[in-house]
Amino acid sequence: MTSMLLIISFLLHIITLFAVYQLFKELQSSKRNQGTDIENLFAVYLEEFKEENRKLQDALKQPGERSPVQKVAPQSAVPFEQMLKMAEQAASPADVLDEQDESAINQVEDQFEASLQSQILLLHKQGKNIEEIARQLGCGKTEAELVIKMQTNRI
Repeated sequence: MTSMLLIISFLLHIITLFAVYQLFKELQSSKRNQGTDIENLFAVYLEEFKEENRKLQDALKQPGERSPVQKVAPQSAVPFEQMLKMAEQAASPADVLDEQDESAINQVEDQFEASLQSQILLLHKQGKNIEEIARQLGCGKTEAELVIKMQTNRI
């Protein structure tokens, strides 16, 4: 009776190992197929990008037709084409701009907005407590405290 159970157990182990081996082979082949699928997908995307670039280059080369690229210049700034012409004609950077062009360029100001983390750290550096920072910036106390703790741990 014991020998019969050992034989059945041995056969079940062989069948299980065979099934595991088959699943392993199938998994390996699916990984290879997935890799080739991704490569094919990237190749298709690359061809599409190349075709779009060719169309854009053709559209830019034809001056009579309406170009898909619209040039927008700020009202108070010197146009880019004029800047290029001045740069080509000038012997030094000091000769590039006359007073009128310089005043037009100076009127353009960069605008930026500090991130929430930098605002939190600035207010903390000014000596405000976490509740005041959270109330002023409209964020949670936990968030402000976490940003401050993260910064102090970096230093």
